[in-house]
Amino acid sequence: MNKLVVLFFLVVSFVGSQTAFAYEVHTHQDIAHKAIEASELQTEEALLPSLGLKPFSHNQFFSNSTFPGGVGTLGDLIEHGVEQEDNLRGSRFLHHFYDPYHHVPLTTVSPTEIIGLAILFGHPLLPTQKSFDWALEDSRDLGGDQVFSFKDARRYFFEGLSGTGPFGNSAAVRAQNFGRTFQTLGHVIHHIQDMAQPQHVKNEPHPPHVRGGLYEHYTDEDDIRERLPFSGYEPVFSLAPDGDHSTFSIPHRLWETGDGKGLAEFTNFNFVTDGHNFTGSLTNILSNPEFPNPHGADAQIVSEDVHIVPQVSIDNNIPAELVGKIYYIRAPVTDKYRGNQSGFNNRASTFSIYDVDLQQFHLTVPSCTGIPTPCQTEAVFSVNRATMRAAHAFLIPRAVGYSAGLINYFFRGAGKIDLVPSPQDPDKYVLQNNGEEPLIGTFYLFYDDQYDNRWLHQTWTVNGGIAAHGQVAVAGFSPPNDPNHLPKTPGQYLLVFRGKMGQEGDDPSVANNNPNFAVAANMVNLGNGGLIVTSGGDARDFAAPGAGGAVTIETGTSLNPLPPATEALEVRDGETQTLSGSGLKHYSRITIRGTLNLIGDTTLRADGPVMISGMIDAQSATNLQDGAKLTIESPDIIFVAGRIDTSGLDADRTGSGPPTGGIGGSVTIRTASPATFAVPTIITRGGDAALTDPRYPEQNFVGASGGAVTITTSPYAPVTKKV
Repeated sequence: MNKLVVLFFLVVSFVGSQTAFAYEVHTHQDIAHKAIEASELQTEEALLPSLGLKPFSHNQFFSNSTFPGGVGTLGDLIEHGVEQEDNLRGSRFLHHFYDPYHHVPLTTVSPTEIIGLAILFGHPLLPTQKSFDWALEDSRDLGGDQVFSFKDARRYFFEGLSGTGPFGNSAAVRAQNFGRTFQTLGHVIHHIQDMAQPQHVKNEPHPPHVRGGLYEHYTDEDDIRERLPFSGYEPVFSLAPDGDHSTFSIPHRLWETGDGKGLAEFTNFNFVTDGHNFTGSLTNILSNPEFPNPHGADAQIVSEDVHIVPQVSIDNNIPAELVGKIYYIRAPVTDKYRGNQSGFNNRASTFSIYDVDLQQFHLTVPSCTGIPTPCQTEAVFSVNRATMRAAHAFLIPRAVGYSAGLINYFFRGAGKIDLVPSPQDPDKYVLQNNGEEPLIGTFYLFYDDQYDNRWLHQTWTVNGGIAAHGQVAVAGFSPPNDPNHLPKTPGQYLLVFRGKMGQEGDDPSVANNNPNFAVAANMVNLGNGGLIVTSGGDARDFAAPGAGGAVTIETGTSLNPLPPATEALEVRDGETQTLSGSGLKHYSRITIRGTLNLIGDTTLRADGPVMISGMIDAQSATNLQDGAKLTIESPDIIFVAGRIDTSGLDADRTGSGPPTGGIGGSVTIRTASPATFAVPTIITRGGDAALTDPRYPEQNFVGASGGAVTITTSPYAPVTKKV
């Protein structure tokens, strides 16, 4: 009993003097909120739909048992994780430190104190870990006490996409896994933000509300938080093709790169702390003996005028402003990642009004408290509210930029893989890697049934890898036909990759089990083998139906030569583009994965291949109820796996004059390629007739005629029908 009492007082004493929290939770959440706004979750509207989710702006809700109310948006849950990393039961905060100069975690906590903290706060009962080892868990498994690491986030993410987790494949369970993913991402972001707090990168524990912990307390004050400088530092990892994908090729490098570009390195190199300030004298400023930077030789004393409360003049009794001076230490701030954002911190440190006396009488006082290296100094350097605000200008924007970089890194595989029909062989498909990094691993093809349960349909293991912007052919397959699990949307699938992407993840070809893996995914629409619709519009009551349009397919034909085009036409999955104006539109190649709307009779000419896995909708420019005439021609391969629609609209009784069904437009496909052509399903039906007009019983309307279908092939270009 007495031992427990002694241990209790030991713990209380430790907590009262050295509790190791970083930015307080409100500040962490504010930084996370700004990081989300700066990330491509918000700036790229198609990112989340490529994962089968709603766009960020739709505020889709996800289940999370620890979030108030049980559900939250993606942004809510990331901010929740940022808060929980400090507030979740357990002594997790001990693992929020990393000193990149000495390459150590928090070392000022004894084993006895760790035991005491575990008793007071709960597990984990572990030696202190480096921040990135705890947050990423990529070097070893830290056990059940850590379930919110980057490795865990990848697992929850894969289970949310695939429905292969232990609790089932329903939409509700997948939403729970997504909710856990976003919360866990917030836990990891918390660590990134801690690396922008100087004490967390200089092995310096600090209580929250007394000397040594005032940085967080000051930063969290309402009026200070409202004025924090969040902007000014773009995300350090970008999904753009011309963005930086190499500097931070693995998450660990956000902490340190070895050449000073990591956030922990930047903060350690450029900022002093309460316990690790400058030493020496005012005439000979020295670095702290534990950390060579900030370098004392680069520091200099500067002064600022201070306008004090107006005083009353003795001579004329008129209020007069009293101007004084305050002195600071000015030091350079070196950004080794973005050199153009280096500068000077005019308030890096300050010193006592008694320092002049210490120097005059050659007196020294102890310094370097809390570190193992004793030292004496003739000047007592310190930090205060002014130096803290000056540090904010450099540290807060980088906390946002590096946090947003981690978000972009995590989702960099979204929409970057694809599955398309093979233009060379209609019985095969092509796996495409449209990202900037090679892929080695396994591709899974899932579909949702009519009850929103997700099922695995195909698996392809590609241990040989797919190079960046490369592709590999895979065997074809039949659509799902299980009568108990029929597809909700025929032809729509979710393609998911799991394995090694760039430098992230274990190599699945050599590891028996790869607990560390990257994830990429994309919604793909393979259609039903392609479809051309030129139907006429139905008559409805008191109207005439429209005739169907003709379809002509010519292979191995000759085309009029044209100068090479310099621009490609590409409509990405989830995108919609509209082209107006009749006539020829010439491109180097044509790829339609989304929706292309054409207004007016149009000829689409490509010098290279034409790939249509999305939809082309063509309407007349003169009568919008009629379909347009559409011609697609290329000397290369033309592959139609999506839908081409030039059908007329059904009759509209609201128009002036007798309404009629729209006339279907024609479709002509002309290719000079001698390769095999896969003819899509063709529908050219005429519009249905109206009912008998009761005013004219002797007259009955009849249905309109369907359009003709003509297929002309060269002897070297066989035509096959793909169902």
